[in-house]
Amino acid sequence: MTKVLILSGAGISAESGISTFRDSGGLWEEYDVSVVCNHDSMQKHEALTVEFYDKRREELESKEPNYAHKRVAELKNMYKKEIAVITQNVDNLFERH
Repeated sequence: MTKVLILSGAGISAESGISTFRDSGGLWEEYDVSVVCNHDSMQKHEALTVEFYDKRREELESKEPNYAHKRVAELKNMYKKEIAVITQNVDNLFERH
């Protein structure tokens, strides 16, 4: 049974230089969320949506896990059944440790 639950979001990856969505200078200042991250974004705004996600993928190529990613991954590996990690991030920095 899990005894510790670790929740994380964009802030943990900001230290690695990955753009956040809502912070000052974040992605939603450059892109309209309702245009590029909606159920019909590819149908209505394909070029802009593809551009948005291509930039995210390109940005990830040069980023590395930071101390927090590494430490959480180490703890999870040490206590596989006692710790659960839930993140909204899709940057795979926990897994790349």
